[in-house]
Amino acid sequence: MTVHVHVERLVLEGLEVGDAGAHALADALRAQLTRSLAERPPASPSGTAVHSAPAPAVALRDGAPAAIGGGVALSVEAAIRTAAGQAS
Repeated sequence: MTVHVHVERLVLEGLEVGDAGAHALADALRAQLTRSLAERPPASPSGTAVHSAPAPAVALRDGAPAAIGGGVALSVEAAIRTAAGQAS
């Protein structure tokens, strides 16, 4: 199964990470989301698109961009699974 995820816009309120931090955050998000979805692909009919999926809040224990990216990825995964009708 191939899963394509395109995040057009990601809003992280109250965070100041700068350009380098934003790249580290995006890399961590991509890596964690890839791992999570490879381990357990969402149960969704072929060709189904989710156009909008509000993600649950992320509790940040570590303010490092890579840690934030990993937490955001898990939140995005939960939103994908909810939109696909599958519990996390």
